[in-house]
Amino acid sequence: MGTLFYPRISIGQQYQRQWPVYGRPAVTASADGRASPTRSFRGSVYDWWRQVVLDTFYEAGTPRRALQPVQDRLFDDLWHDFGRARHYALYPDTLTTLQALQAWPSASASPVLGILSNVDARIHVALRALGIADYFHFVLCSEELGYEKPDRRAFEAALMRAHIDDPRDALHVGDDYRRLP
Repeated sequence: MGTLFYPRISIGQQYQRQWPVYGRPAVTASADGRASPTRSFRGSVYDWWRQVVLDTFYEAGTPRRALQPVQDRLFDDLWHDFGRARHYALYPDTLTTLQALQAWPSASASPVLGILSNVDARIHVALRALGIADYFHFVLCSEELGYEKPDRRAFEAALMRAHIDDPRDALHVGDDYRRLP
């Protein structure tokens, strides 16, 4: 996420929209820019995100007595919603770029396309929902790898999946220069 597609509205705003569904007054919540689970948490990704969601509501001033009766259902709804395409949009040039790469003039030299992302495994669901999963030969996410960019091992895993021995034969396209090895 970030290079190919983006959240239609901020994650915090999506949390805000979900809260009144449970008969609760609106809150101002912001979960944007939180660290990723592979760096800051040693439990499951599900548990990490659950804590992020709950902390976001608590930090926004939601009383514990208001959140506790609905927190399990609220989190479960948000967890499943974020795997759906309705929360994301492709950048305007994403599809045409992928189509052009797929139609590479030389079939013997066509590029191996892969994704290396600092997200959890729900990226697989999101890519399918957005209709772009089949453009990629592989998808590696930090949850499955156990480490994230800029850790050199993440890039080495991508090279191995692409069957590339020399890193000079690879091209990395991303949206954050700080996450390069």
